[in-house]
Amino acid sequence: TLPGVPADASITVTPVFSADSAVVALVLAITVPANARTITKVNPLTGGTVALPSGTWTSYHALAYFDLSAASFSGPFDLADRPSLALSTAAADSSDLYLWTLKEPAAVRSGKGDPGSAPVPQLTVYPLGSGTARLATAASSEWPTGGEPVVPLAAGGIARLVRGRDVEVYSATTGGLTQVTLGSLAIASAKPGAVTMRARPDGTVLVADPAIGRAVVADPADSFREVSVISFPAPALPIGGPAGKVALSADGGVVYVLGGAGAGGLSAYNVATGALT
Repeated sequence: TLPGVPADASITVTPVFSADSAVVALVLAITVPANARTITKVNPLTGGTVALPSGTWTSYHALAYFDLSAASFSGPFDLADRPSLALSTAAADSSDLYLWTLKEPAAVRSGKGDPGSAPVPQLTVYPLGSGTARLATAASSEWPTGGEPVVPLAAGGIARLVRGRDVEVYSATTGGLTQVTLGSLAIASAKPGAVTMRARPDGTVLVADPAIGRAVVADPADSFREVSVISFPAPALPIGGPAGKVALSADGGVVYVLGGAGAGGLSAYNVATGALT
C-alpha cells in the first residue's frame, strides 16, 4: 500500500531486474491531480460552448524493492523530486539502481516571456534496497524517455543508448560521462526504429537498429570498437509492437530478427560472421 497517495492518482510501475541480484527495484511514477475546476471551450465550427473538467497534474517518483529470496517488499521511499516528468529510465547491477529523471520543464522555467534554461536530466544512484542516494549528478542533455536501452557493462560502468547510435557510458563510482558514436549505425532513416542494446557473455554488446537493417557488436573495453556488423532487411514496421524487433540468444552467438517487409517470418544471423543461418 502506498501511503498518502489519493485514489484518483495515476501510478506507473517500472520493474528493474538485475542478472546478479535477487532484489527487484520498482520505480513508481506517481501523478497526482490538484486544482480541479471546469473550463469553457468554444467550438470553432458551431460557435457553441462546452464545459470541460480541468486541473493540474504533478508527478514525482518513489522506490520500492521486492526481494525474491525472502519474498518481501521494502519501501516505498519518496524521492521528493516533485515536480518531475513521469517518464524515467532505469537499470540495475548487482549492487545499485541507476535512475535517470528530469524536472518538469514547465514548472522550472519562469514563463513564456522569459523561458530561461531547460532543466538538465539527472542520474541518481541508489544502493539496492535503499531510498537514500549514494550519488547524484547531471546527465547528458538527452531526456530520459523510458525507451532508450541501458546496460550494465562487464568492464564497469553503465551504458545508455541515445539517438540510436550514440552510447553514453557513465562511471558507476563518479557518474562521469563519456560518449562514443557507432559509425555503422550513424545512417539517416525515414522511419524510426525500436533500437536494441544487449550485453553478450564475452563482455561485448550488441546494438541494433531495425529501421536501417543493421546490428553492431562493439567492445566497451576497447572504446566501443566495432567488432562485427550484421546487415539484414528492415522489417515492415521497425517501431511499434512488439517492442523488440531484434533478440540475442542466451549464448550471444545468434541474433534473431523479424523478417523483411516482403518476406516476414523470422531470420537468424551468426553474430561473429554476419551470415544468415
